[in-house]
Amino acid sequence: MTAVAVPPTIIDCDPGVDDAHALFAAIGARHLSGLEAVTVVAGNVALRHTRRNALRIREVAGLDAAALPVYAGCPGPMIGALTDAADVHGADGLDGAGLPEPQGEVEPVHAVTFLIDRLRRAAAEGRRVRLVTLGPLTNLATALIMAPDIADGLLEVRAMIGSAGRGNITPAAEFNAYVDPEALERVATTLDAAGADGVPFYVYGLTLTHTVTADRAEIARYAALDSRAGRAVAGMLGAYLDRHRVAPLPGMGGAPADEAPLHDPCVIADLLAPGAVRAVAGRLRVVLYGPARGQTLASFDAGDEVGAGSRVIWMVEGDAGRLRAALFSAVTGLGNG
Repeated sequence: MTAVAVPPTIIDCDPGVDDAHALFAAIGARHLSGLEAVTVVAGNVALRHTRRNALRIREVAGLDAAALPVYAGCPGPMIGALTDAADVHGADGLDGAGLPEPQGEVEPVHAVTFLIDRLRRAAAEGRRVRLVTLGPLTNLATALIMAPDIADGLLEVRAMIGSAGRGNITPAAEFNAYVDPEALERVATTLDAAGADGVPFYVYGLTLTHTVTADRAEIARYAALDSRAGRAVAGMLGAYLDRHRVAPLPGMGGAPADEAPLHDPCVIADLLAPGAVRAVAGRLRVVLYGPARGQTLASFDAGDEVGAGSRVIWMVEGDAGRLRAALFSAVTGLGNG
């Protein structure tokens, strides 16, 4: 059997507990994730924290700038002030991780400039890049505004963003979409319009991620690993669970379950365990005004029927056991430290 080539992959993120879990897994299984660089944006916490956190994660995973460059990007959304999630992730974004201060530094090039240069090179070389986004889409949207031609260098975009149902920061909106809905709108419309068939835009929303959770037993498995990465994931997930347990569905009553959703890691887990998440072609519209600002309105195409909004691929349900196993195996791959 011929091995399938893994495309070069960039992760754009806002670490964040769940981003950190996703990054540890992507680094631990680089032969499957294709990770070559990380860009960071403000989101879960301010940019000064997300850039520091990416460096801390890189170093605990045993890498340096030559092996995995980190680029800092936009300090806030395209319009208005940043709404963060420090109440969920802790003041610095990695509550419970116990990670040391980084020794390295981010690259001297802005993340948006890096994305433009890298994607133009990808288009010229004929080896397009997969972009995984785990935070607000400000960096990518800004790059597409400045250089629309870079869509030619994108193989696909896989984003943890949005919801086909309820929200989590407001009743209507998922956090990443709410922080910068204009960026999401720009990315969705630009990718849809790119080329003859557009650039595939895979949307991993709350519809999926609220079904893939970590409980105390899962946390104990990570704590038992003989590695700093394993202990960091366990500590973060424990603190995260204390703050962000899964709420019951409306009308069901009862207390929140003693488990927490693994939002961002779902995207990485799907790359490591292909076929574990079901994909459905559909459409996405973003609400930009009013109390539902940041809401993502989902529709699903039937045959040749064309619905309103940008074409996307909704990732709607997954094999939670397979996804969790893929993440755990990848973090285990980081070894001792």
